[in-house]
Amino acid sequence: MKDYGHLLLNKLFILNILISGLIFGGMIAWITAGPLLVIKEFHYSSFYFGIFQAMVFGSYIIGTQCVKILLKKFDAPFMIHSGLAITLGSALLAVCLTYIFPKNMVVFVITLMFYVFGSGLSFAPLNRTIVEASPKPMGVKMALASTLGTGFGALASAFTTVCYNETLLMLAIIIFTVSLISYLLHIFISFERIGL
Repeated sequence: MKDYGHLLLNKLFILNILISGLIFGGMIAWITAGPLLVIKEFHYSSFYFGIFQAMVFGSYIIGTQCVKILLKKFDAPFMIHSGLAITLGSALLAVCLTYIFPKNMVVFVITLMFYVFGSGLSFAPLNRTIVEASPKPMGVKMALASTLGTGFGALASAFTTVCYNETLLMLAIIIFTVSLISYLLHIFISFERIGL
């Protein structure tokens, strides 16, 4: 309990978990509302929903594979910053495009692919930063990180259910909101690191 208490008071540990949890929350928002939008609202078949899911999560896999190559040239903070910038930019683009094209599911899925690609770029370096934030035992750190991450997923699903109004725009706004907060938290950590 002492170790858990120490971790909960460790600002770097908690802020990086918040960043990771928020980005994960954006993906959970899609998992929660996606089937209703694709099948119920836009009347695509479950086959097409499967194709959309393959496109979205295939982009995540590509992002995680790119990390292996890019970490040879760039450090973890740069990878986190790049991944979060991509998630924020793609989420903003999703809001703009779903406002202009409220009935275009394909356009939304393409922006979501970039969002999850950025997530894939940032997750592994974020996990590394979380682990390195404290000298406490690895099992304690991973147990708390996993519990909090699961909690974020549950909160994101509940929040999406409450806010869902059967439109692409609302889903895009939810994803943009979590992206913006996570990016601002990352900027805050970066300023603290350099002493500003």
